Amino acid sequence: MIGTLLLTGILLQLKYRFNKKIGYIKDEYIYLFAVGLASIYSISQEFKFHNFGGNNIYDPYDVIASLIGLGLTYGLIQVFGFVEKVKTE
Repeated sequence: MIGTLLLTGILLQLKYRFNKKIGYIKDEYIYLFAVGLASIYSISQEFKFHNFGGNNIYDPYDVIASLIGLGLTYGLIQVFGFVEKVKTE
């Protein structure tokens, strides 16, 4: 969950920083991309494709919990958003 939120924040900052080049990308796509990156990292670590998180023992319940957490985080970001929209008058 934390990884997804961090990636979302970083990607949104990049979007607003490089507004002329990638400003057209919708926030929903950024949310989906952040969840995708976090899920690739999380699931690949569970299946021991890499060992960035230390010694890891495979447990199918960890995979299920990771998927539930990623889905829940994505749902919360979709419902509540990530940043507050500022109205310009």
